[in-house]
Amino acid sequence: MTAMNTEDGIADFQRRAELLKLARSGDRVAMKSLVDDLGPLLWRVARYQGLSIDAAADVVQTAWMKLVKHWESIEEPQAVTAWLTTTVRRDAQRIRTAARRESTIDPVEFPDPPSPLTDSVDEQLIRKQEHRAVRRVLARTGSPCRELLAYISAAERPDYDVIAQSLGMKKGSIGPTRGRCLARLRRDLQKEPDWGHGEER
Repeated sequence: MTAMNTEDGIADFQRRAELLKLARSGDRVAMKSLVDDLGPLLWRVARYQGLSIDAAADVVQTAWMKLVKHWESIEEPQAVTAWLTTTVRRDAQRIRTAARRESTIDPVEFPDPPSPLTDSVDEQLIRKQEHRAVRRVLARTGSPCRELLAYISAAERPDYDVIAQSLGMKKGSIGPTRGRCLARLRRDLQKEPDWGHGEER
């Protein structure tokens, strides 16, 4: 990843963050600019999940509606790209899974009920505490690690083409950068009181 590519990627995140701030204040031109900027990327994410043209269009439109509804909850405006792509990807996966289920389950038969949850209250609490620790560490992590880890953690099969385009990175540099970012994340997590609860990991 060249310095120019990195700078371009960071500049894109900063520009989109400013557009989000303006859109929050009621600037329709800023909102349109944000849609024009990220629309093609979101479309590609939806189509990559195997959706039809119509389904992809619906998912992308719904993502924008969700953004307007929840944008005050986005604490870091720089995260708007990851927020939108994650929303599109999850909704697309949900639709694809539902369509697959409808095509494979006989309408007169019902699948076995899911197994009951076996996690204890303590285990659930530990997971929540560790999740908060991860969020705190990521909030302190600079670009491009924060955005890269957000993309990768949100997808079962990360699309490196989409990540490269969005972050301004070379596709071949994503893997090595991911390794360095994860190593740094692990080191920082060891310093968090909610991570591991004093046990060696």
